[in-house]
Amino acid sequence: MTSWANLLASILACVLVVSVSAQDAKQDERFIDHGVPVPLAECRGVYGAQDENGHSLVIVGSLDQSPSGWILVTDVDTGETQQIYTPEGVPNSPPYGSLVASNGKFYTSQDGIFLEFDPTSREWTFHGRAPGVGAMMCIAEAPDGTIWAGSVYHANLTSFDPKTKEIKDHGSMDDQKYLSYLGFDDAGWVYCGIGTAKCNIIAYHSETGEKRQLIPEEQRRVESGRVWRGADGKLYGTAPLKDGTVYYLLDNGEKTLVDKADLPARAIPRGSKPQLPDGRLVNTFDMLEKYMEIYDPETGLTKRIEFDYESEGSMIRVLTHGPDGKIYANSSHPSRFISYDPETDKLKYYPGAIALKGMDTQGKYVFGGMYTGGSLHVFDTTKPVNLVPEPPKLTGGLSPAQLLEVGETEEGELFLHEDRDVLMFRADDYAGKAHFKVTVPEDGQYYVLAAMWQSPGYCYVRFLLDGEKISEDTQCRSSVLQVAPIITLGPLDLKAGEHTLTMQSIKGKRSKHPLLALSGVRLTREDPEEVISKPQEKNPRRVIDHSRPDVNVPWGAFAHPDGKHILIAGLPGYGRVGGGMDIYNLETGETLKFTHEDLIEYHSTIPMQALPNGDIIAGTTVSGTHGGKAVEKDAVIWVLDWQTKKVKWQTVPIPGMGAIGRMKMGPDGKLYCMGSDSIFFVFDPESREVVHQESLEEYGGVPVNGMERGPDDNIYVVLSKAIVKITPGTYEVEKIADAPGGISAGIGIIGGRIYFAIGSHLWSIKL
Repeated sequence: MTSWANLLASILACVLVVSVSAQDAKQDERFIDHGVPVPLAECRGVYGAQDENGHSLVIVGSLDQSPSGWILVTDVDTGETQQIYTPEGVPNSPPYGSLVASNGKFYTSQDGIFLEFDPTSREWTFHGRAPGVGAMMCIAEAPDGTIWAGSVYHANLTSFDPKTKEIKDHGSMDDQKYLSYLGFDDAGWVYCGIGTAKCNIIAYHSETGEKRQLIPEEQRRVESGRVWRGADGKLYGTAPLKDGTVYYLLDNGEKTLVDKADLPARAIPRGSKPQLPDGRLVNTFDMLEKYMEIYDPETGLTKRIEFDYESEGSMIRVLTHGPDGKIYANSSHPSRFISYDPETDKLKYYPGAIALKGMDTQGKYVFGGMYTGGSLHVFDTTKPVNLVPEPPKLTGGLSPAQLLEVGETEEGELFLHEDRDVLMFRADDYAGKAHFKVTVPEDGQYYVLAAMWQSPGYCYVRFLLDGEKISEDTQCRSSVLQVAPIITLGPLDLKAGEHTLTMQSIKGKRSKHPLLALSGVRLTREDPEEVISKPQEKNPRRVIDHSRPDVNVPWGAFAHPDGKHILIAGLPGYGRVGGGMDIYNLETGETLKFTHEDLIEYHSTIPMQALPNGDIIAGTTVSGTHGGKAVEKDAVIWVLDWQTKKVKWQTVPIPGMGAIGRMKMGPDGKLYCMGSDSIFFVFDPESREVVHQESLEEYGGVPVNGMERGPDDNIYVVLSKAIVKITPGTYEVEKIADAPGGISAGIGIIGGRIYFAIGSHLWSIKL
């Protein structure tokens, strides 16, 4: 039998079919394609390059549901952006690691197909697959110019010779799945960081094929081995072992223990910005808002470049019907919250990343667990969606333009940045001062409120009034460009008349330039809380911060019939086997957390339903997560006693079945279930026996949330190839219609229509 992971993979493979031809549409006019709610792509890496003509370029990988994969190539001086598709026959698949090599070429991959791109000609100059190689997790260059790649599924190592265009599979480096890190020495050794179920570092000699395991077998545990180049030019590795994390110097196929305190800085600091060959940095690249910001360390200035691209959009991963008559869904890559109103035919997505996996409805709430980390999010359908609340703002006072009018400096330059509506102060050096004339109408106590921005290129700020220091030094440097918290100074006893407010650039920790940005100043006698806008409420809101590693991929979501409890469950963290469950009380905010040891050991719970007495009945999968290997063979159905919160009983319904992916309680008290290989079966909770079983494999696989009890008490199932109705009592399966494409997510039933997803498109069919 196929495991849950394999079942999911087979379902996702169907989503390549994302549209229906005009002829097919005419065959069944009950279908409506409501369109693509999230017409955006996900950024899959930003890389600085230069072509042979000296043009500085930004090359960006992408992921969306377009028929072909593509990259964006931007000339940062002309601002021109090209969207360049992969060669014909290369499937669109997520690229992971990519690389601009020393020869100036760009290397990436799609579904295990290795690609070489020439930035000068703007053409693909090679694509090919080494036999048996899966998706490439990392790509790196050896000292001799050979390009190496590590892959998933069998931890294969692949090499590519840019001169001969020869691609070669060097075989599996370990029995784990993820070869995610690569490093090299000058003696021909390739070092592979591998995980995730049992961390490892393998040394492989590129000429002899000799392979050495550097991690003691008895010390391996759930994690990944990693390798990196130090600022001293030497290669290092780290491995989290059972007795603690160790660090190695790697050379000539051997390891030497190194104390953590003696480790050098990394050659490329983690989280550093993509750098162009001319020294400029890509400070910001926003694939969703379609702009980038290029920062010049020499001048301290930032250039904004806007771009555009065509996209088939982001895959709809899960959907459900809400209590307000709307359909709610969530996409992935990029992840966005979605709503569709059948009355107005309005389909939209909302700003802010949120990656829900399972979804359900409890009263006025729609809720679901988020991947990764298993945080629980609750959406109040009676309030507007607001995933990105605006930060508190300063109301009234002097605007940037007004500040420029009353400002002066002899130690730099004051100028308006019109795109952001801020006043920039670029000082000649640190301790530079900009002065602003402000008027106090009458004697009394006043507050000075200053609204600043933060950026990677900014420094610290200090404020003075009439030459006297009135503030501590405040950092205006951050890893991203953003609005800073409003600086509140005072109360200050001031006399009526004209005063001088001074903003001073201060050198602080990690300051880059004597550069500051001011978006407003207000001098007021009012309480600061009255002149600063109130923070907005987030909706959906996160009510459980995380559940990792016990619940990391929360495919399961269920609303208890008591009206106040909601549950999420699913697969554990990477490399692990056995997932947990969370029970959250909407009224009290209390949370109960369960590990797989508390429930069914080495199993992960996915579907959940309730028995008449309130007990939870659930199904499991034996699969591990992202490298985790199954321990058990048979999925079980089990019951949680709602009063004691203990497992009451469990049983294997069908020996050899590795996953129970979907279940719904019928009006007859029977449990209608879908298992591995699209096996439909009916389980009687009273007798604890399977009373009916048949294969629905001809209709395809069952996607996430693909089963629902309709208002007519029939059970509806969307499979990748068809939509079926199951009649409780007789267990008769009736095909409603062939699917107009590979169905990838379901199911919501509202207004006599069944809603489901095909890739990035929301579809429905009339019952």
